[in-house]
Amino acid sequence: MFSSFRRHYLDLFLSRTEFSGDVLDVGGKNENRKGSFRPPLERCRSWRTVNIDPKASPDFLASADALPNPNSSADHVLLAETLEHLAFPEKALAEAFRVLRPGGTLILTMPFLYPLHGDPEDYQRWTPEKFRRVLLSLGFEAIEVLPMGGLWAVIHDVFEAYCQYHYVLNLRLALPLRAIRKVFRFGGMRNFFLALDSRLVAKESICTGYFVKARKRI
Repeated sequence: MFSSFRRHYLDLFLSRTEFSGDVLDVGGKNENRKGSFRPPLERCRSWRTVNIDPKASPDFLASADALPNPNSSADHVLLAETLEHLAFPEKALAEAFRVLRPGGTLILTMPFLYPLHGDPEDYQRWTPEKFRRVLLSLGFEAIEVLPMGGLWAVIHDVFEAYCQYHYVLNLRLALPLRAIRKVFRFGGMRNFFLALDSRLVAKESICTGYFVKARKRI
């Protein structure tokens, strides 16, 4: 099954994250998960999900800006590809700060140079300066903002989205786009793009998105 480079990097970064203790996965799903990453339950005391979609079978059916969890009850709060879908993301981050234990870790990801994808809505893209400014104002420290993927990953994913869009709107473009798309999706070409992407120094200004870590002040 086709996977975007954005999803490739998302799974890669999450798999390298050292989760432990009590984890609250805000926007996470127990059903219909995307990608290959799965919670490392063997390393965690608990892993609970929060979602407004009942089809996701979350542990807590609630919104990200009004979490039902007690103060200082989580060691990690995860917001993976969630903030861009929220009308009031700062409120969600304030809630994440509230439920984290002192010294607890916030992990979040957000796309940047990536097509709009409503789920159900898509409201924003943040820059590294925006992440740092908002998180510092809420009381977080040790903030890291890492770019995910570079120029070739961006080109690949934007072209894939362009093909999907024009298949619907312009049938005359369907055949040539389908031919080029097959080349892009061919396993060897996909690996070639990944190799090209890995050779470039990751740039904050040209990337598929950001991986952010921050710690709640003790």
